[in-house]
Amino acid sequence: MEFERIRVTDQGVVRLKKITIVIPLYNDREKEIEITTSNRELIHIAINRQVLLNDFSRNSEFIYERILQILLRSKDISMDDKCLFEDWNYHSIRFKNYEGKKCNSKEKKLFYTNKSDKIFERINGNRDATWREYMDIISYDPCMQINASVNNIMGIDKNYDK
Repeated sequence: MEFERIRVTDQGVVRLKKITIVIPLYNDREKEIEITTSNRELIHIAINRQVLLNDFSRNSEFIYERILQILLRSKDISMDDKCLFEDWNYHSIRFKNYEGKKCNSKEKKLFYTNKSDKIFERINGNRDATWREYMDIISYDPCMQINASVNNIMGIDKNYDK
């Protein structure tokens, strides 16, 4: 199980390598922070944005908090822009400029099979298949360090800062 990185674009079925994220600011409507990233989780969220953040999300606030945490840890954002995080309107975040490579026929077939399964689930009344898949990925991905910050804050991992 891994983050989804394939999407249909104007170029056809594409495996995304990078996306651009635009973060508006609350206090300066003229200024936006714009970054390009290859973060797999942010690409996954961008692909599934409508489901994860709007229509069928069980807890969109959880997703927004994940986005905020990923961005604050990202090397793609300058420290100056990170210092403005309290002014970020990350609920109005936009994704654009999907950069990637056209999929070969095998990848395309696998993509269509996965989407057909999701279509079947939705037709049969299961609105949260994408949500469950996302939660499974972040729960079981050994590369994810979800609890490291929480453990450090709570004093569980005393060697974290050493």
